[in-house]
Amino acid sequence: MKEILAPGENRPEDLKKWLDKRGIKLILFDLDDTLIDTNNHFNRRYGDFFALVGKRLSFSADELTQFTEIFHRLDIEVFYTHFVNPVRYLELGKKLAAAYQPGREKEVSAAFEEGLPILLEIYKTVPDFHPGAEETLSVLKTTGTEMGLVTHGNLTWSNLKIRELDLKRFFNHFWVADEDGVKNSGDWLAAVNSFPGIKPAETLVIGDNLRGDIMAADEAGIRYKALIPSNWVVYREGGGAMPANTVFVPKIDQLVDSLLKSNLSC
Repeated sequence: MKEILAPGENRPEDLKKWLDKRGIKLILFDLDDTLIDTNNHFNRRYGDFFALVGKRLSFSADELTQFTEIFHRLDIEVFYTHFVNPVRYLELGKKLAAAYQPGREKEVSAAFEEGLPILLEIYKTVPDFHPGAEETLSVLKTTGTEMGLVTHGNLTWSNLKIRELDLKRFFNHFWVADEDGVKNSGDWLAAVNSFPGIKPAETLVIGDNLRGDIMAADEAGIRYKALIPSNWVVYREGGGAMPANTVFVPKIDQLVDSLLKSNLSC
């Protein structure tokens, strides 16, 4: 039976009742683009990179547009072989240069090498929280529910984000999945198992990656899931039907409201 709530009734005690009714003892979050704006963090650096390359190669507006389209297409291509490891940019540079006629190949390669530090700077700085993310985490924290973070990326960069964003004020445990692969059911199960006495069926997972977060969590036996849609094309691809007991959340600042108004089974 769906619970009926008055408008704006998002107090922590309501959320606590909602969680307890479903036996949820653990909440696991993804980090990038679920809690922090990693997509925009990349796009800002990409914009700086495109501006430099366009200037070095004296591209017209149309030529620069063509270059960015080729870059984004090849960026997706190398993602499927190198995933989130930053070394993928080295492979991307080779493919990008090869996409041009031999007469321009060396020029493009040289411009890419000059701009490469801009791309690598992505992994030396930290994305901003999404609006409302910290407030949402604070509300969840007040329910007394165990909370953990399962992220996927370069270990050094992940640790930088955890430290600079002071994520230890919210989470009891952190799990960094392999940057040379994809987040999978084993990662989610390992995270659950790091909390003694808690079962996957007593867990809620919140993420933006349909395949790596929602479907992988479901395969791990995690009963409850919440999907915040990703801006990354590769993370919107699932290859299957949406698992049962999954609630759609437009943005992180709407998480509590979406959960309270959902009809996830008890």
